Amino acid sequence: MGLQIALLEAEHPRLEDDVLALLLRARAVLRHPLARRILPDLHAEAARSPEMRAINDRVAAERREQAEAL
Repeated sequence: MGLQIALLEAEHPRLEDDVLALLLRARAVLRHPLARRILPDLHAEAARSPEMRAINDRVAAERREQAEAL
């Protein structure tokens, strides 16, 4: 879901402008107060819980696959 929020359709004539737009949007999502409170807890829980680590690994793998497809 986070990647869907951050990804944009190609809107600019140059790839560089699309990448900049993507990074600015991702930064806005990660700076949201709720995300700033939740993400550290999720990572801490993943360090303690094999189940949560498996979920994180699966989400990261899917995110990488989507990025490679771009």
